[in-house]
Amino acid sequence: MTPPTRIGLFLGRSAAQSTPRLDLARLKKAGESWNQVNVVQELEQIYSPEGLLRLREAMIDYNLEGAMLVADSQALGVKTLALQLTAAGLDPEVIESVSWRDLNLTDQNSELNNLQVETVLRQAIARFVHKDRLQFEDMSVCQKVLVLGHGWSALQAATQLRNLGLTVLLVTSRGELGDKRPASGYTEETARTLDQLLAEANHPAEIEVHLSSRIMEFEGTAGQYRVLVADNEGRSQTYQVGGVILVPEPELITDFAAWNPAPGRRAISLGDLEDWWPSRDKPAPFQTLTAAEPHPVIFLLGFTHHSSPLSQQRAYRAALRLAEGYGQRVLVLLDHYKVADEGLEALSQQARQAGIVFAKVNGGQPVIETTDDGALAVRFFDEVMNQDMAVRPELLILEEAIQPPGEARELAKVLDLQSDSYGFIQGDHIYNLPIYTNRTGILAVGPARGPISLAGSFQEVREAALHLWELLGSGSSRAALNRISLDRRKCAICLTCYRLCPHRAISVVNRRPVFSDLACKVCGLCAAECPMEALQIHNYNDRQIQAELSVLVSQPTIASDADYPLILAICCRNSALEAARLAIQRKLALPPGLGLIEVPCAGKVDPNYVMTGFKAGADGVMVLACHPESCRSYRGSPRAQERVALLQEYLQEVGLEPERLVYGGLASGMSQEFAHMARQLANRLQEFGQSPLRRANNREKSNFPHPNPLPEGKGI
Repeated sequence: MTPPTRIGLFLGRSAAQSTPRLDLARLKKAGESWNQVNVVQELEQIYSPEGLLRLREAMIDYNLEGAMLVADSQALGVKTLALQLTAAGLDPEVIESVSWRDLNLTDQNSELNNLQVETVLRQAIARFVHKDRLQFEDMSVCQKVLVLGHGWSALQAATQLRNLGLTVLLVTSRGELGDKRPASGYTEETARTLDQLLAEANHPAEIEVHLSSRIMEFEGTAGQYRVLVADNEGRSQTYQVGGVILVPEPELITDFAAWNPAPGRRAISLGDLEDWWPSRDKPAPFQTLTAAEPHPVIFLLGFTHHSSPLSQQRAYRAALRLAEGYGQRVLVLLDHYKVADEGLEALSQQARQAGIVFAKVNGGQPVIETTDDGALAVRFFDEVMNQDMAVRPELLILEEAIQPPGEARELAKVLDLQSDSYGFIQGDHIYNLPIYTNRTGILAVGPARGPISLAGSFQEVREAALHLWELLGSGSSRAALNRISLDRRKCAICLTCYRLCPHRAISVVNRRPVFSDLACKVCGLCAAECPMEALQIHNYNDRQIQAELSVLVSQPTIASDADYPLILAICCRNSALEAARLAIQRKLALPPGLGLIEVPCAGKVDPNYVMTGFKAGADGVMVLACHPESCRSYRGSPRAQERVALLQEYLQEVGLEPERLVYGGLASGMSQEFAHMARQLANRLQEFGQSPLRRANNREKSNFPHPNPLPEGKGI
């Protein structure tokens, strides 16, 4: 569908009147002179139901194809505004809004205010008229969900999905379902509930179970994955699934070698002790209380690995049982207390009241020695006693390290998922929390992400099941056909986009890339890296950004004889753009010649944008991204930083100072840092003088007449 050509500009009267030193009549006159604008009106309370009704009537009366609203929309989120527009019978796709609060205005300079508002509105309209409208269709999605795992969380996921009306394919490399070890959460309190869960999962008519099986192949995108399942005997079968829940159980590894003693009567793992409780037909791994001063049972928690609250909770319960049920003296040595989990602080207090002694050992791992008579001795430095201690234990209990299952690395490779630094199936990224991965429709739940209690895992299972039900429950999903537009005439079928996509939202059909709207996060990395410029991103296409650049570099910064550097700040919408808006709202000192350009991710910053900006007359350019660890597209910030470094070399080759181009990483709340970077670049540009390309474009031939740096603490 063609972009709108008949546009109305609607100004919020009350908000404009409260804006300092702004000439609304002048702004209306300027708007009426713009070719793209057919009508300019003032409206009271634009975003109220009555205001939106008046807007709708005006669009009908003037036969408008689009509308630009300029009011105070700061309190409204994008989704809320879209809902209000839809409720009023308006299409959100043909309406854009600009908030007065996002305009870099000052109380001192009326002329500058008016020129800057005109520039921002011209920029917004230029972006609007080159916007392509989204086209939608209903896309069928598969309602079968693949669950990977054998433990209680996997069974809970399977039964909850089934109860929501989705079909379930349960696959595990183990030979049976369920795990009745206490370490898995199977205790006297939970046994009845978990046994019932196991019985429900063993209904083949409702949940298709594949034991001793693995995922051999996996391809496709959210809603339409294809998976090849093979068992240990070589039999295989292909399934279509809409989503995946990963719940593989971790492995518990006891590092006896790190403590010297071999496993046996004097040193056992925490899991071996727990396994002894229910049997009772095995001999006790410790002596019962007979001597006047018995040797203690010593628990060693951490030191050789990263201890977890889950493991320490198991250890505290076991210690209590030894102390209260068997009269044992208990000493717990640990390198870090982990009491943040629910109930863990109370449990540790209960253990202390039962006579259990806790000692936090700093300065190195306790040393285990074998005495001349074959007994063990544990040496450590006691900070409370301020002396070295040597204790002969009745028994050593070693906490296990909780590690990813052996299949985790291969599973992440087959499913093309990022893993964390320990190897668990969820990348170390804030936006993955709590259950998400880098791929839409593939969720990492409970033990797949690391140590977690059974109750906590079940909560995540419920969230994952509901998420997939929302995605797949209706059997179809509303999808945009042109969120990513591919020009097949330009496409060289190099598949750079396919290899680069961090969300795996691109599949290959008949050698050509196909884009999944369900999986795409609109980061724009594919479009920026396409060597043939065959890809365009909805609302961030090259025509829009080039039009914005043209407006900003031709802006009259002020009407007096003074001049300022023209600076383009290309900002990631998730971080730097929010920091810039916050700096404006807080009225921090910003260079008057600063213009903002929004991109979906810094990874979308095409080198052509930067070079076009300089060629058109920009004196300096800032490329501002998220911090690398917080980039929503994972790779966008590093890619942008690499491009800036390369472009700085190009600038030097053509005779421009490379310092005119800067890169920075900002969080959304870093308004002070944004303002400082902008002022710092402006001061540097004042020293360099106008860009020779700007002078060549028939601008002022003199250097900047303001050698003094911009003040740090004052407005413009």
